[in-house]
Amino acid sequence: MQMHKGMNPSLRASHRSRFEPMQPHVTPPALNRLAKGGARRRTALLPVCSASDAGGAQWEVPDVEKRKTMNNVLLAGVALPTASLAGPFLKFLYPPGGGGENKPQAARDILGADIKAAEWLKAHPQPGARDLTQGLKGDPTYLITSPDGASLMSYGLNAVCTHLGCVVPWVPAENQFICPCHNSHYNNEGKVLRGPAPLPLALAHVDVGDNGTVYFSPWTETDFRSNSDPWWA
Repeated sequence: MQMHKGMNPSLRASHRSRFEPMQPHVTPPALNRLAKGGARRRTALLPVCSASDAGGAQWEVPDVEKRKTMNNVLLAGVALPTASLAGPFLKFLYPPGGGGENKPQAARDILGADIKAAEWLKAHPQPGARDLTQGLKGDPTYLITSPDGASLMSYGLNAVCTHLGCVVPWVPAENQFICPCHNSHYNNEGKVLRGPAPLPLALAHVDVGDNGTVYFSPWTETDFRSNSDPWWA
């Protein structure tokens, strides 16, 4: 569109701005520099991962040897409780031995004195009494008075339970040995009546020496209660 030459300059500018296309916005160089500077400042404020903290302490990454040490410590922490739990199971599979030394050993009373047969029978006159003494290898062992009360039986019974090694008391009212730990029952000769005990009480020979002292000696022949070889020998 042609404009009149005699048109007022202000009207001409208004007319041009109204009908002519707009020019693209150009940012002055000073504003460009300001914008770039602000971006740099914002970048400088962003957190940056560093191998050291404000105090200068270095962050260390565990090496292979340290990891191996930590693994070994963890393994030991697991192995120790497992081994302690495995002990009772091994005792169940391999009951404690109840035999004795290869040579006779004097029976001893609660004070550690050698037992004399005559004195013992006076102190324990009840027929069929079963009383604890110190036997072979120091194991608690029952001396048994004969049914008539006049002598000692020719065998003694090791009082160690064949389940987990508790000392089994004699219960006269029941005429049985009854373990207080897991309620195993044995008859008056030490034979298992009820588990969990897997084996009978061990036997030991009882003899009276020339000086009247009572002696225990190992029982290595057939177990008269089961007609089998002794498990403790």
